[in-house]
Amino acid sequence: ITARKSAEEQMACNLDMAEAARAETEAFRKTSLALTQDLSMDYVLDTLLHSLLKLVPCESAQVLLVEADCRLFLAREIANYEQDCRIPPSPATFDARDSHFLMQVQATNNSLLILDTGEEARWAEFKGFSHLRSWLCVPLVASQEILGFLSLGDTHAQAFTGEHLRLAKSLAIPAAVAIQNARLYEKAEIFR
Repeated sequence: ITARKSAEEQMACNLDMAEAARAETEAFRKTSLALTQDLSMDYVLDTLLHSLLKLVPCESAQVLLVEADCRLFLAREIANYEQDCRIPPSPATFDARDSHFLMQVQATNNSLLILDTGEEARWAEFKGFSHLRSWLCVPLVASQEILGFLSLGDTHAQAFTGEHLRLAKSLAIPAAVAIQNARLYEKAEIFR
């Protein structure tokens, strides 16, 4: 009886894992399709943030795009569980060199997960982000070039896990390609 119960528990666990993997695969399939449906930058950025929030729950999500070298601008933002993405009236721009954390992501091309920003000595210097207690940042890389960053934040410590980081990194791959395609499309429209 004990062996049978153990086998049933293992089978239930395996079924749960298979269902979670199926749901994740379906979410990525839908996201990849949505990101390639329309080449307008507005559509790509809005779709990206909504898809990201379905996979990684958080209080704020941002797409920061590289303007030049270390200059970034806030292209889109969702904050405090709003339904709609906000396009800043005049996009906030800032220098990544002012943030040790953004420079770390940019220099290494690696994602960064900070479980508790209270334990980071330089976090208070991070303008616009200092109120967050958990932060996750993933570079958007296409053609070996950093196009920008996905930034996720929460006012609660330990809000993100390694699994959240993995999901955000997986989504960043098709997102970077979609952003690059949208830029190329916009350039082609200008020249046409």
